[in-house]
Amino acid sequence: MNTDQHWKSQQISECTQNVSPENLSRLFKKKGLNSLPTMTGHRDIMVMPLALLEKSMNKKISLLLKDNRILEGRLAGYDDYMNMVLEDTEERTADQTRRLGTVILRGNNVVSIAPL
Repeated sequence: MNTDQHWKSQQISECTQNVSPENLSRLFKKKGLNSLPTMTGHRDIMVMPLALLEKSMNKKISLLLKDNRILEGRLAGYDDYMNMVLEDTEERTADQTRRLGTVILRGNNVVSIAPL
């Protein structure tokens, strides 16, 4: 990271450190943005998680969980804490795949979210 990028990163960090994620998300939506620029380059963007979930409603998503399981299913609902309801869900581990059906998942178990 060059000096200019470090300065911009520090400036964004200082401006947003006392802002809740919900308020930050509302601010960007108000400005017509769904993401924050990253400091790795002008074209890179960081997608806000709730914006991704909103766009993924009733579509298939893949979730990586803390225990390395992967859940794939159709996103039926979510809340501000990223708790989710998935339908037609399949659980994948290194050994097997099994059908779970409808799943209610606590948001703090999710490591990453990927639309399919």
